Amino acid sequence: MIWMIWLSSAVAALGLLVPMSEVPQSATPPGQDPAPAPPKEQDSPKSPETKQDPLDAVAWLDSVWLAFGPPEALEALGVVEMRGQASSLTSDFAGPFVELYHPDGRALQRIEFEGSDPVFFGVDRRYSWEAWSIEGVAKFDWHAAADWRRFFFHRHCASPGRLAPGATSPWRALYRSVAVGGRAELNGRPCVRLVLTPRAAREHGLAEVARRRQPEPDILWVDEATRLPIRLEMEMLRPAVGETRLKETFADWQAIDGILFPMRRTMEIDGEGLTFTIESIDLHANVESEEFDAPESLSSTVDVGYPSARRLPPIGWQVSERPARRAVVLRASCPLAEEDVRIGVEKARLLAFLAESGTTLAGQVELSSLTRGETATFSIVAPVTSAPTIPADRAAELAVTDLPAGLYIEGTHDGPRGRLDESLFRMDFFARSNGLLSAGPISEALLVPAEGLTADDPWHTILSQHVTRR
Repeated sequence: MIWMIWLSSAVAALGLLVPMSEVPQSATPPGQDPAPAPPKEQDSPKSPETKQDPLDAVAWLDSVWLAFGPPEALEALGVVEMRGQASSLTSDFAGPFVELYHPDGRALQRIEFEGSDPVFFGVDRRYSWEAWSIEGVAKFDWHAAADWRRFFFHRHCASPGRLAPGATSPWRALYRSVAVGGRAELNGRPCVRLVLTPRAAREHGLAEVARRRQPEPDILWVDEATRLPIRLEMEMLRPAVGETRLKETFADWQAIDGILFPMRRTMEIDGEGLTFTIESIDLHANVESEEFDAPESLSSTVDVGYPSARRLPPIGWQVSERPARRAVVLRASCPLAEEDVRIGVEKARLLAFLAESGTTLAGQVELSSLTRGETATFSIVAPVTSAPTIPADRAAELAVTDLPAGLYIEGTHDGPRGRLDESLFRMDFFARSNGLLSAGPISEALLVPAEGLTADDPWHTILSQHVTRR
């Protein structure tokens, strides 16, 4: 981050880096250019190559808040409830969402993707958290503070409730200092780029972790004409990804009871993300305070129940080297309603072919490459000691292949069949946490027939995946 160090030094030398607690409370009204700050006598002359606009960074930041609406209306906001539709940027996942924002900084987001259990994101008074079905993970220190700022930003930082020492306006509750990073064009709009240094987690009353590094500054892109934000960039933690950079863009601004809100937000992380299309906003929702409470059993690890009485047993993931193996693969597809029956039928057909051809199994028969759309498509994979000859009339469904040598993750799911996705998430989390990347599809050992089983029935299976090191 050499350029960031240079930028901080440059703006400090220009007098643009201003501690929030040391600035006047007046702000430039929306639509008017802020008055340039008078140059300091000790400032050194600037060459044309390094000259920057003498913009008043704090006045710009305050003018953004004023652009949202009248201060008295912003300060009077109650529990803000937003409802709409969420859709993935890279897949067909979509579904309704609801967001709740409390005046004291707590927040809750619930997304219900079609065909999946609800996903929850929240900010409590102690930490931020994410939960999937009945599994969850808590985030502490600046990881939690980043979520706290992002959610608070969604309600325009109004009525902060927990102001940091010396903070006398909404923005000052979130940031220690602000600097102008220059002018640029974003999405075809002339913008001012603001560099925002976050306050420490302890200033928000959030739990801190000893010796944890502090995050890079947030970057806010502000439309020069409207003073409305176009994009917010910040460091954050995603449990299955690690520390990464979030880009959240704002569009389709509309007035709700005199206050402007972006009716479309797009979150992007490493090329993936979600678009939130807001369909309704209630500025004074009747919501019980308990709605914002995090699950009592959350901790800093993903192996935590929600609620704790229904925890899945821990999975002891193993990583080992495997040699290359020869296998016979049967490819099939069927209507979704017939998936369980057909998987059992196709496994039996593959085993019958191996017996007829005198081919010996060399391992567990596995289900692989399962995808669901209008139909279910899948492969049944049988490791063998030698390759059989595939008859011409069966070449469309049968093939001999080599399973690659290399590292493999393996673990056992023991729990309700309907919660297999939770074990798959744990597998992904374990891999990413240990610097491993997917190098092939996940396979599931077909140990017992699935026909007739419900989501609540016990399910014992072995999961494995080929991986590589970062």
